[in-house]
Amino acid sequence: METKNVKRNENEDEYILELIQKIKEKHDQESINAFLNLFEADMLFLSSYIRMPKEDALQSLKLGMIELLMDAQSDLYFSHITKRSAKTC
Repeated sequence: METKNVKRNENEDEYILELIQKIKEKHDQESINAFLNLFEADMLFLSSYIRMPKEDALQSLKLGMIELLMDAQSDLYFSHITKRSAKTC
């Protein structure tokens, strides 16, 4: 298996966490769009492996991301990430 030298970008992590917080607390449409745009290329790539029209597959992936963010059960997961990020800063 290949190993990659991946450098962590603290500013990007903070930006993503801010977007998640705005989405969860304020249901901010701009933040939702910005968050989805971060993963647009990955979702386009993955949509080609889903057996449905590409537009439908892409829409399903976006909806799944939004549902994950809005789901009350995900609060525990995202709070864990936030605490972990705060410790590394």
